[in-house]
Amino acid sequence: MSTLRTRWMTFWFAPTPPTDLGVCRFLFFGIFALYYLRHDLSAWGDTSSVFWMPIPLFQYLHLHPLSREALAGLQFVWRAALIGSCVGFATRISTMVAFVLGIYFIGLPHNFGKTHNLDAIVLLTMGVMAVARCGDGWSLDSLLWARPPTRPAERRSGEYTWPIRLAWLLLTSVFFGAGISKLRHSGLAWVFSENLAVVLTQSNAPWGFHIAKHSVLCKLIAALTVLGETSAPLALVSPALRLLIVPGLFFMQLGIWFVMGVNFKSFMVCYLFWVSWRELGLWLTAPLRVGGRHTLIFDGLCGLCNGTVAWIRHLDVMGRVDYHDAVHEWSVISRRFPQLNQAACLNDMHLVTRSGRVLTGFDAYRALAWTLPCGWIALPFLYLPGIGVIGRRVYASIAARRARNGCHVPVHSIVVDRKAAQ
Repeated sequence: MSTLRTRWMTFWFAPTPPTDLGVCRFLFFGIFALYYLRHDLSAWGDTSSVFWMPIPLFQYLHLHPLSREALAGLQFVWRAALIGSCVGFATRISTMVAFVLGIYFIGLPHNFGKTHNLDAIVLLTMGVMAVARCGDGWSLDSLLWARPPTRPAERRSGEYTWPIRLAWLLLTSVFFGAGISKLRHSGLAWVFSENLAVVLTQSNAPWGFHIAKHSVLCKLIAALTVLGETSAPLALVSPALRLLIVPGLFFMQLGIWFVMGVNFKSFMVCYLFWVSWRELGLWLTAPLRVGGRHTLIFDGLCGLCNGTVAWIRHLDVMGRVDYHDAVHEWSVISRRFPQLNQAACLNDMHLVTRSGRVLTGFDAYRALAWTLPCGWIALPFLYLPGIGVIGRRVYASIAARRARNGCHVPVHSIVVDRKAAQ
């Protein structure tokens, strides 16, 4: 029993970094922001009330169609919330507003006589993201409220695991329900009759006609469909089967779109929660890390330095920089780089490049811009004539004011750490 409980808790709350959840939030809301920026839903305000056939949710919440002008204003707020959720700005508020207004805007077209089940999982996933800590990674919030550097283990939490697992559960439940419904209402006749051939013929899709002519092929496709749908929950418990079932379901929906013309675009966005984005990123950037890593050395007792390094850590999405505190880790630093002086490292931020070159101050930041993807945008500006001179003076001015802002050079720590190093 204890083993079962341990597995259950591990499935839902195994400590993980915020990367996967942050990337899922960025892509999920980004895709729907782009989609709804191109689709004006305010036109429903001009639809005659004669066609109004509210679905149960709208009846229960007493929701009614608004005027075109009111819908346009509310739609602007919703689009802004989708964009804010994507970039992770005021993430908790943005995702909640996106979810609440999404209930109305995504549900509105379903109240005029035509309903389908493709949008339900999108709304449910928005609800999951609204209550999850999805803004802790890959977000503006994580940059604006960046904390001083912490050890990687401290950034792992089960709070970043359960939302992804719940998204998995929602997707597999939809497929499992569809498979059970087929068997419950039609039994094996759904597979062994000419049902699928008839459906393909009625779809009026060119490829559907061709497949419908082959009875054995239709029955084989029907059998694989039911098998894939009813076995979907196995993807939750078996990593090996997950690699087979999830891509199989994805390509099944692509095939339905291709041969029957049934569009699953909004539904298929939810597959992105099955991707291990952190592992994928590490695999893609592995060639870039072959040549070694930069080492950034900073004053760990300086609030300004800690805040700056926290920003750099968040921007270092490819993990190409090592970070060392010149106060508390000087013994490690002195062994790796005996040519460095602790007092100098406390006065100016130092960067030791992969090739062993030592850069300080503004030049260190400019070298980091080559390493951080976000810094690539600033590279042309950083190499304009005169920028180097101006940058060094600005850095020197800020560094000189650190003492007045409470960031003094801890002379006593230099003596203590040197003795420890000996």
